[in-house]
Amino acid sequence: MKRTNVEFLIVGLGNPGKEYVYTRHNIGFIVIDRLFEKIGILKWGKKYKGFFCSGNIGGSSFALLKPLTYVNLSGESVISAFNSLSLTSSQLLVIYDDVDLPIGEIKFRRGGSAGGHNGIENIIYHFNSNDFFRLRIGIGPRIKNVDLKDYVLSNFTETEINELEKILDNIVEILIQCIKFGPIKTQNIYKKLL
Repeated sequence: MKRTNVEFLIVGLGNPGKEYVYTRHNIGFIVIDRLFEKIGILKWGKKYKGFFCSGNIGGSSFALLKPLTYVNLSGESVISAFNSLSLTSSQLLVIYDDVDLPIGEIKFRRGGSAGGHNGIENIIYHFNSNDFFRLRIGIGPRIKNVDLKDYVLSNFTETEINELEKILDNIVEILIQCIKFGPIKTQNIYKKLL
């Protein structure tokens, strides 16, 4: 297998289509798009069953991926990119929504269960391992008497968008540091933000 020069792959989970753009389940896409805008000079292409681009920051090469398989089948896209780029588990970070965390709260860790998230469950299935980094972003608390599927596919309220705006720049900075220094060192530097 040909070795690529990509050192770090950042994946944001979400659903393709205009009707899903501002839904809670698409926070992974929202973060990746913000990072894409911040870095600039990148160009999206369709590859690995998703939107894919690669670049370099401070001598560190990276790639961004937005799977177009819909959240529940995210593993198909992620494993395709992961294998083609010849990466190790420490070179993968997946960004996704978490209904069990308050809106805007961030958790950054390696490994663990899917926690009921079908996209992460599908990635674990395709990898046959849970050993990769995750950045979970709170979209809760879930509204009582509302079906989970309906809740995650509902749009953020204006108040919630304002709350997310306060943390998006911090998340993007964390991701840039992950690219430059790796996720373990970044975790130690940014514990106060997580």
